Amino acid sequence: MTLASWERRLSVDLTRAFLGVKALLPDVRERRSARADRGKARAPGAR
Repeated sequence: MTLASWERRLSVDLTRAFLGVKALLPDVRERRSARADRGKARAPGAR
């Protein structure tokens, strides 16, 4: 594999990873806020 093809592949893979994480962030934020809201309904100190 040449340096140019390796750099191209790396940039494509990093872009895919970034876009994948970016696409999942709204769902993660929603689940996190739902979990925080559930925790507020519990008695203090309860797990």
